[in-house]
Amino acid sequence: MFNDMRKALRDRRNRSSACWGLGLLTVLCLSAAQPCRAQDKVLELSPPDHSWLVKLALSRPEILHFGLDSEGTGRESRNLLRAPITLRLDNREASRGAVVVENATKSAVRYRERFDGGEVEWTISRAGKAMVWKIREKGKPAGGIAFVFPLDPSITPSVVLPHAVGNEGRMLPPWLFVAPDYGHLLIEADSSSAWWAVMKGKRRPNRQGELDLWLHLKPGAAKGRWLTLKFRRCDIPPPPGFNDAKTWRRIERPWLNIFQPSSTWAGAGKSMLLANNVLSNSAGISYWYYSGAIRMDPVLAPGIDLRPLLRRSLDYWLENKVRGEGNVEAFDNYDLYLVTNPNLIVAAWDYWKASGDVEWVRKHIERLHLIADFIVRRDQNGDGLTESIQSGNRYSLRDPDRADAWWEMVDFGGTSAWTNSQAYRAYLCMAEMLQAMGEAGGASYYRRRASRLKDAYFKTFYDPKTGWLAGWISQDGKMHDYCYTNVIGRTVAYGLVPETEAAPIMQRVVRKMHSIGFDAWDLGVPMNLIPVLRADTIQPRRLLNGQLAPDDWALSDDGTASFGKVAYNGIISPAQTLWYLLGLQTAGLHKEADRILNAMLATAEAGGFQNGVVNKGYAGAEVRRWDRGTAGYEGYLSDNYSYLVAYLTRQPRLLRKWLLPITSPKAIRPARNSLP
Repeated sequence: MFNDMRKALRDRRNRSSACWGLGLLTVLCLSAAQPCRAQDKVLELSPPDHSWLVKLALSRPEILHFGLDSEGTGRESRNLLRAPITLRLDNREASRGAVVVENATKSAVRYRERFDGGEVEWTISRAGKAMVWKIREKGKPAGGIAFVFPLDPSITPSVVLPHAVGNEGRMLPPWLFVAPDYGHLLIEADSSSAWWAVMKGKRRPNRQGELDLWLHLKPGAAKGRWLTLKFRRCDIPPPPGFNDAKTWRRIERPWLNIFQPSSTWAGAGKSMLLANNVLSNSAGISYWYYSGAIRMDPVLAPGIDLRPLLRRSLDYWLENKVRGEGNVEAFDNYDLYLVTNPNLIVAAWDYWKASGDVEWVRKHIERLHLIADFIVRRDQNGDGLTESIQSGNRYSLRDPDRADAWWEMVDFGGTSAWTNSQAYRAYLCMAEMLQAMGEAGGASYYRRRASRLKDAYFKTFYDPKTGWLAGWISQDGKMHDYCYTNVIGRTVAYGLVPETEAAPIMQRVVRKMHSIGFDAWDLGVPMNLIPVLRADTIQPRRLLNGQLAPDDWALSDDGTASFGKVAYNGIISPAQTLWYLLGLQTAGLHKEADRILNAMLATAEAGGFQNGVVNKGYAGAEVRRWDRGTAGYEGYLSDNYSYLVAYLTRQPRLLRKWLLPITSPKAIRPARNSLP
């Protein structure tokens, strides 16, 4: 990731619908993503609500166009395929020389795929709002049968959320097919034991990735009988307790964007783990961005329960990514991000609270204790706060080192406000899980650790010069204060500041935010409001010749040249905006929080927080510049959509639920004006 971003930085390049009816048409080319076939005759099928649109070839068994739009905004006219959907026999594309197309009407077509001694029939029809596929075998068995969807991840990283996951990442039906920012279809099978699905992927840079959905049919299952798949748009009910139907209607589609299981690109054993996106890393450091949303809303549709996906992800990480001393891999063998430890504990607590699965906790409690105790042991000076492995001293972070936090290219280290706020919550989560295991002594121990941390937190990080909290205190004792909006917001939300200081601190940050010329509120807020010095950003890698690589993250010593332009200095992150919003809501500054949320809502509806799978430095839309240009790499980052939780937490009861096990009924302050 960062090699490409460094190259892009060296070059200093920052780059910034019609609805179809039914009937037979003759077209020259259906999409730029697939080759033109002159005079292709097609049948278009679409339901009255236009939630899906398919275009079927009438000369061969292919679906040339597959488009979705769950909200009636005309997006179904965009083809989500890079090549046609085909029927595969015995893992090979069926012969094109023995195809019969018959019974083509305005609402159905039947394909007959003939081969030596046998035949496969495939019928596609519209039945009301649903699309129905039927398949039957006659004569000699065809062997393995599969439908292959060659999806275009450069448009959007489509995924399948399954009913269950079997061996080698096989997904069992029903399935919820989600094309982020386009739409979703519930796929139901009349014989659930006859089908399984696999998401196959190839990760490549510069928008060249490949993504295929395979719907497999068990050999012989359709011998002499029809098997049916039904595709239909279904309403996603709001999370339990959320009673704002109007807002839910607007965030229903982007809410599904939070959940991206990985494909087979990194190996079958690593598939179907919650990930940055379907063609990217599964990162234990980020599981808690999904786990909280799953705790709030575990069941999306009939048969689609997200808790098994969360459990599968946590099982994999706890069993494979915890080092002997208790430090945890964040991703890709990087195991020096201390914040990964508390993040993983919070995610495990979320799963337990969402599922009530006490036996799962019992299975993993010793490993979770090892992870938590590593955080405790990093309290090197006994002041109650944990210390990062990195020093946090100026000019000390050099590539390939990474800082202690999610915002890894800035030198969070030493005693970090980011990591310690999350450690506080993790200690309380451990206490609850140990109490449930009957370990009252261990529960008491972690509550004491939480209390000691809280006692030390405010007096350590409060900066009297600014009136808010610093990001970190380096080992040399220096305070590094860049007004990190997410850190300050989380600190306030977690109750780590005196109650009388919560609103004044957030008000000072609001005033600072409005004083720096920022106006891209529709994208979120900058993570820091003061330019980061060159000395506190990652330094270049040392090359084989002994020289430093010609990389420059800061562009100037005082950081002003890159401020609001280059990751990670003042860049806008929807994922981290969540914590600023929660701080505002907890402090009672609801007017300011709602102003930002209302601005971001239109961007979410328009699909403006992603630009497909990119994998190119500074070309990804997951983080943005103040001028709205791209500043990221991934293109699509599922963490971003966790900010949607802030729409739920406008309701005080759900805010308290989200912040558990920290909050009490008195923890949420009444509404007040945003500015004094």
